[in-house]
Amino acid sequence: MKINYIIFLVVLLIVGNYLRLKVEENNVPKIEINEEVEYQKEGAEKLNKIESKKDINTVTYGELIKLGFTKKQSEKIIEFKKFIGKIENLEDLKRIPRFGDTGLSKAKKTLYVSAENTVENDVTNNEQKYNINKISDDEMKLLGLTKKEIKDIKILREKGEIRSNIDLKEIFSEKRYSEIERSIEFEGE
Repeated sequence: MKINYIIFLVVLLIVGNYLRLKVEENNVPKIEINEEVEYQKEGAEKLNKIESKKDINTVTYGELIKLGFTKKQSEKIIEFKKFIGKIENLEDLKRIPRFGDTGLSKAKKTLYVSAENTVENDVTNNEQKYNINKISDDEMKLLGLTKKEIKDIKILREKGEIRSNIDLKEIFSEKRYSEIERSIEFEGE
């Protein structure tokens, strides 16, 4: 009889464990791993990084301040944009007097040049041109001229009016002239 009780208890334990496992198996929540959702998160993070950057040609003074530029830097960027027209490359910001490498590195982190707004893609190209005979030294610096080039232009002006690019051949190489010709004009143009 003792053996019957022991066998009955063992069978009861086995059946009980089996039933417990079946009940637990039915109560386990189904978890699906969706790789697409993870991809969407990564895409959103990339989009966020892009959205946190602003287009240099459309950014406002207030946005520059929010991006971490000082008031002086923001004023200089806005003034430079008004003077030069459309900015084709962030490296153009090097032309801003006392903007510095820190300002340029901050600009590279927070600003970009939209491909839609570059001068090559703009049919109307409303870039400002400046008369080489009347432009000031500071304005020549903003156009990207070096101190030596500015000095040489002043010497040419003292000799007489600069009337064409032929007069500037003494100062600029062909390559260098092609870089600045879009920003300068001569008397009567």
